[in-house]
Amino acid sequence: MRATYVPAVRTPISFERATAAMRWALREQLGVSAPDLVLALALAKTALETGRWTQMWCSNWGNIKAGETYSGMFTCITLNEVLNGKVVWFAPEGQLTAAPSRGGTLIGAPMPVPDGHPQTRMRAYANEFDGVDGYVSFVAGGRYAAAWKLLLAGDAAGYVHALKAAGYFTADEVTYARGVVSLRNEFLTRLRSEAPPKVDLEWEAIKALVPTLQFSVEELKDGDFEETVEAVA
Repeated sequence: MRATYVPAVRTPISFERATAAMRWALREQLGVSAPDLVLALALAKTALETGRWTQMWCSNWGNIKAGETYSGMFTCITLNEVLNGKVVWFAPEGQLTAAPSRGGTLIGAPMPVPDGHPQTRMRAYANEFDGVDGYVSFVAGGRYAAAWKLLLAGDAAGYVHALKAAGYFTADEVTYARGVVSLRNEFLTRLRSEAPPKVDLEWEAIKALVPTLQFSVEELKDGDFEETVEAVA
């Protein structure tokens, strides 16, 4: 790989830090400040994927894969993928028989880390600002361009639908959209300096809503891609 390996470090951030970083990244991308509705929707999607930013590794907001040609930093984390309709677990050293929490063990000989198993290689960033800049740039172009336009229109349902159509997640669209809309509404209220509503979308609830949001393994053939993972410390 061209990328430089760094150890996996959990990098949680608060709502306030996430807001400041996302506001800055959107302004850098657009050239103007994003409206609160757009900012809240952008935050909601990343919060859903990362358990309100508590399950973020090396400041990778969207769990973007580090492909063979990527030249930045990368790390390896334990995660699961939906392959042929089944949840499959991977550790940096290779595929597991089951989730680590259920006693999953390595299948076959361990792979050296680095470079680790290709499924577990994720881009790594120095801080949340580098990470969110890479994330926003990634989502704004290429295969997600249609979804990006709907994000900028503040259309939560359309945004989620376009992401689904582009293969961003495999979870039920209605369930995914419900989580995004709920978080968007909460964050919009907070951005407008009102008392935040009481919601029940903490990390465990989010995991139950959308347990896996990833691409099929065939996407590896196309280079870098984004997926959401359930990471294990």
